Amino acid sequence: MTATFTEPDTLAELAAMERAASACIRAGFITWPSPELRAAIGRLADAMGVYSDIRSDRLHPASEWPDLEHEPEAFHVALSRAAQDVADLTGELERLTAESGDEGIEAA
Repeated sequence: MTATFTEPDTLAELAAMERAASACIRAGFITWPSPELRAAIGRLADAMGVYSDIRSDRLHPASEWPDLEHEPEAFHVALSRAAQDVADLTGELERLTAESGDEGIEAA
């Protein structure tokens, strides 16, 4: 089965990536980000990179999750896992941004 942009999982993944990008932009406008906030931005950027690399076939799913080596649906499972990682790290970044007391720019 070929992934299309109308599949619910893909739409959820795209929404997670959009939310993550927005959170990174907001956090990037904080005047004096803490080391913890800068580290969270880095972790989220790395997770977004993994998602992008799997989606574009630059990274084999089993390279990130060895248990997917012989999984017939490895591509879809890996995209789902990568999107969940992005969503989880986005939540962490949003929390740290809110705790900073400097919201940067307003959320769109």
